[in-house]
Order: sequence, then structure tokens, then C-alpha cells
Amino acid sequence: MKKFVTLLLLASMLTGTIACGGTASGNEDTTVSGGTDTTTEAVTTEEILKPDLPADANYDGYEFTFYMRSGQEKHQVIEEESGETIDDAIYKRNQTVSDLLNVTFTTAVDSSNATGAKNSILAGEDAYDVILPHGRYAFSVYAMEGLGLDWHTALPYVDMDQPWWSQDARDNFTVSDKLYAMVGDISYAALGSTKCMFFNKNLFDEYGWDYPYQTVLDGDWTWAEFLKLSTEGSKDLNGDTKLEVATDQIGFGTTWWGTPINILFTADQHIASKDDNNELVITLNNERTIEIFENFFKSMEEEGMYLHMADDGTPVYNAFREGRVLFLESLIGSAETYRDMENEFGIIPCPKYDETVDEYITGVDASTSLLIVPVTASDAERTSVILEALAYYSWKDVIPTYYDVALSVKYARDEESVEMMDIIREGRRFDVGYYINLPMSINSIGWQLCKREDHNFTSYYASIESNALVELEKLNEFYRGE
Repeated sequence: MKKFVTLLLLASMLTGTIACGGTASGNEDTTVSGGTDTTTEAVTTEEILKPDLPADANYDGYEFTFYMRSGQEKHQVIEEESGETIDDAIYKRNQTVSDLLNVTFTTAVDSSNATGAKNSILAGEDAYDVILPHGRYAFSVYAMEGLGLDWHTALPYVDMDQPWWSQDARDNFTVSDKLYAMVGDISYAALGSTKCMFFNKNLFDEYGWDYPYQTVLDGDWTWAEFLKLSTEGSKDLNGDTKLEVATDQIGFGTTWWGTPINILFTADQHIASKDDNNELVITLNNERTIEIFENFFKSMEEEGMYLHMADDGTPVYNAFREGRVLFLESLIGSAETYRDMENEFGIIPCPKYDETVDEYITGVDASTSLLIVPVTASDAERTSVILEALAYYSWKDVIPTYYDVALSVKYARDEESVEMMDIIREGRRFDVGYYINLPMSINSIGWQLCKREDHNFTSYYASIESNALVELEKLNEFYRGE
């Protein structure tokens, strides 16, 4: 099942059903082997996987309203086709669901992380069908205030066993058998908010190195291998005997909101997990975590490794754009901001922390939108039917299109690149401890350690544990219904 998006995208490349917009359409080198079999397999898989919706569903032109953060409306509603590839895919998805269920779509916009619907819900108003707030606010403003429906019990036609819903989010966000916030392919922004690694192809060519695709596929793309290439791939360009991000070539660039957060997930570690009673426990404090952060901060002292200690990552992003960074950890969605790069770049998964990790795990930035269905919904069954249809057609049509857009920014849509996106998508981690409203001291632990001169996890954790445990118990009490 998990390879369906790859198969569908490759089939679309062969049949021409996915169009490239803007400058991305210039490269048509899409050599793919086994075209006929791939197309057949994709179609067969599509025929097997269908949403189980009521055959007679007809909602008489009902206007389904998304409550969203300002600037993100285009992720769900497009008024007309414009020739922009991803926008047109959203438009067509909505037209398909509109024709199927006799509904229309609109958005209400909020500039404050989509937190403003809280007052409407508290007033008992059925004003919005689904709310898409900032991931952390989904919990702190809505879920933990009892303002969202339980996805397990209240939305009968949402089938979370299907691949258009994130299995990892469902598993991690379910506490005491209750699930109040969810995410899936209904929003391609969740894929765009996934952390990945960009690499400069021109610099790889200059060094005579093979692109790291095969290393990834062989399962050998580890932090040690990445560190070796990063340190070898730095260069003093101005001859002043020191490496600086503003003037020289660096092997790796990140910010304190990047790898210091994500390194924990790539090692298959959790900030919080569930115990045998399905209640939250903090699982951060262990020998593995101590080793991870010690190794990370030690690695960042190596020549050519650059950690930008600020919220604004412009210096390192500009250096990558100017072709002076070999590897950059960023979000998939940021690829489009490098359209003006002269150098070509590729997208690969973030490296595994070490060889003991079985898969390429990566975090989804907490700023991504999660879905909340308000407790004031007057017809939760209708909401569930519409959400399921939207998620399915997003998975079937929008996500493959988004692959195509991301992979067409600066390099060929080759089979290896598609595989990389598939691996990244499958490895997404929604750690409940990172999203839920635990104190910032713990849910952003890597960011906090960057600010400490000694970067020492053990002493820092000892200073915050008691407060974190108090807040954790409050969360468990809520989920228990106490």
C-alpha cells in the first residue's frame, strides 16, 4: 500500500496526467523503466482502495467551511483554475467532491494561528466544519479545552486505517483511547512541513561523488556517513583560514529549530510516549538521549558544520541559495523558495542517527496544521463523509501532484527522486510530546539546549522535570475525564 503514491506518480509521468507549472516544466527527462507494468499496478491499487461512503449521500449544496490561518487558504479552497499545478489540483479535488456529494467549499481566515474559533464554539455556534490551527494550538486551544470531537467515536465515515490518514499521527495523538486532533493528506501542507535534507548536486559533481540516493536505498545513510561528507565538503573560499557562513563553503547548515529538534526523532526517540494504560509518560530522560545530544553538539564543532543560533535562518538559507552549502536541513515545502538557485539540488531523507535505526524517521514541524472538528458540529456524520472524500481525493490526486511540483523545482523527475519523497513521507513522526501542550522547556528540548553554553542534557532535564511532570499529569487527567 505504501508505495501507491510512487506508482501513481510514475504512471502519471508516463501518461502525462500530471502537468508541470512555471519554470518547473522545462525538464522533461523522466526516464522510467517498466512503464506498462507500473501503470497497471497503480491502477489496480487505486481500484482496490476506495473510500467507503454512503452511496446516496447528497447534501443539497451545503457550504462546508474551513477555518484556517491567514495565508493558508489555498491549501483547501481555490476559486478557479489558473495554470498553477498544485492550485489546479486542489480546485479539481474540490470539484470532484462537490459533484459527488453536492457540497461547496469556503474558508474563514484567522491571522492568529486559527485560534479565534474558540469563542464561537464556546458560544455554541455551529459556524465552522473543520478548524486547521497551528499544530500546538490545536491541542492547547481546542483539544485540551474539550472543544473538539473524538475522531474515534464521532466521525463514522472517517476510516483512519486508510493510507490517506497518517497512521503515525493517529497512534501518537491517541491518549486513553481518545483522539481530538488529526492530520492526513487532506492538507498537502503536512507533507510540506516535513523535515528533509537538501544537497547541492553541483558540489557533489565538483568532488566527483555519487549522489547519495543509493546510500539511502541501501539503508546506509547514517549521521556518521553524512558527517564524513559534510566535513570533507567544506572549503575556505576567501583564504582567511576560517570558515564563515557569509563567505565560505560549508558542509552542513541548520538552525536551532532544525536539526537540534529533529536529531532526536532520527534516532527513533520520543519526547513522550504511552504506557500500558495508554496514558502519557515522558520518555526523554535516558542514556540514548544523553548520547544523541552529546554527539550532535560535538559534531557541530567539526569544521564545516554550521548551527545558526537564531530564529531567523536567513544567513544559512542564503548561503545554500548561493551554492555554498553542501547539505541543508529544511522543510520539503521550502524547495520552491530556491527556484532562483543557479545550482541544482536534490532532496533526500535526513540521515538515521545510527545503523541501529531501521528506517528514515523525520519530524513534521509543529507549525503544520492539524484538524479539529468542533464539538458544536450539528451533523458530524456529514462532516465525516466530506472529510473522508477530501482526504481520499487528495491522496489520489493532490499528493502525487505535490511530489511533482517539489521534484521539478531544480532537477529531473527521475525515479530515484520520487523514491526519496516516498521514503520521507513514510518516515514522518508526529511525536505527541512535541505537539501537545507540555512546557516549551521540554517539548522543544533541542532548541533549549542550544541556548545553554554547555548544551548538557542531564543537568538541564533535572532542572525542568518536576514542572514537566505536573503538566503531564494534568494532561492525563483530562484524557481520563477527571
